[in-house]
Amino acid sequence: MGKKSNSVLEELVNIIGVSNTRKLMTKMGGRTIYIPKRTTFLTHRRNMLITYEYKSGKYTLTELAKRWDLTLPTIYEIVQRMSKGSKTLDKAWRKVIKD
Repeated sequence: MGKKSNSVLEELVNIIGVSNTRKLMTKMGGRTIYIPKRTTFLTHRRNMLITYEYKSGKYTLTELAKRWDLTLPTIYEIVQRMSKGSKTLDKAWRKVIKD
């Protein structure tokens, strides 16, 4: 293992602990994984909430634009994009958001 790999492994152990690092290695060992930045996570979470609030009938698109301080075209685009999104990906995001 190279020097960079060791430093990443050490950082992972420091963040999630030895036991969880071992679990991650067992389940994901040998794979390349992508961990999104927190801002990406928060934006996706916001977009899921906006879509849910619209689809549940709780708010109109105009109300959502005011509620989230976004333009009406942005709200419309979010709802359209999230409605077409991958169900598998959304399940994974919902699990992360729920925890």
